[in-house]
Formats: sequence, structure tokens, C-alpha cells
Amino acid sequence: MNPESIVLLGVKRRIIAFRRETGERLWDQHLGSSTFADTFISLVADDSRVYAHTMGEFICLELMTGAVLWRDPLAGLGYGLASIAIPNAPN
Repeated sequence: MNPESIVLLGVKRRIIAFRRETGERLWDQHLGSSTFADTFISLVADDSRVYAHTMGEFICLELMTGAVLWRDPLAGLGYGLASIAIPNAPN
């Protein structure tokens, strides 16, 4: 499968990957518990990784499998919304 055939959804501390053409669910990664029912997730992806921010934590996943590659709790930065950008990302 190639990266162009994947679409990502971030909702309630979960990231779910779907096959773009069929809607088939490829993987579902739960990012941990939360005291809030509706937790916003900021997402950006390149051709191999997914970067997400939710509830004051920055997380990197493998695009094809959803495996967590690394996490950073962003200590001292709180729980607000965040923007994510990938400089010089391939088009």
C-alpha cells in the first residue's frame, strides 16, 4: 500500500487510518486515557509518519501500522490546541 491511499481521522484520543478508496479500516491507535470525552487531535502526516498532538502530548506513529514510535509529554506547556507543520515535506 502507498501513503496516497490512506486517509487519517483523529477523534477522542484515537487516530484511525482508512483505505481512501474503500473506507476499509487499516488500523486504530488509542493514544491514552483522558478525563475529557471529546478530545481534539491535531494531525499531520508525511509519507512514512503521523504526528499528533492531543491533551498536552506530542506523539509520532508509523503511517502504515499505527505503531507508536515516540512520545513527548510537553511538560509545562498545558493542554491547549497546537498546530503542527512539516518543513520541506515532500509533495
